[in-house]
Amino acid sequence: MFYMHKETGSIDDREGWTASYPVEELEARKLTAEQAFREDVGATLIQITPDYCTQHGDCRTCGLVNYGRDCHNEPIKCTITNLM
Repeated sequence: MFYMHKETGSIDDREGWTASYPVEELEARKLTAEQAFREDVGATLIQITPDYCTQHGDCRTCGLVNYGRDCHNEPIKCTITNLM
């Protein structure tokens, strides 16, 4: 699964987002990175799925996501799903 930040448009997967939280922010929020991620999904992070997805959004089972390119070496393009 990929998630897009509502304000910046940045896209990353769960692992990328949890790794990106600054220590200062986590300390101020009194949360672990995983807790902050779960809290932010729906609030500031929107789940997105590529329009050609055949894996129901489970990117771990898809061979097309290597290096952010599809099987035609084109950048993966996503559409927004699950808008709140």
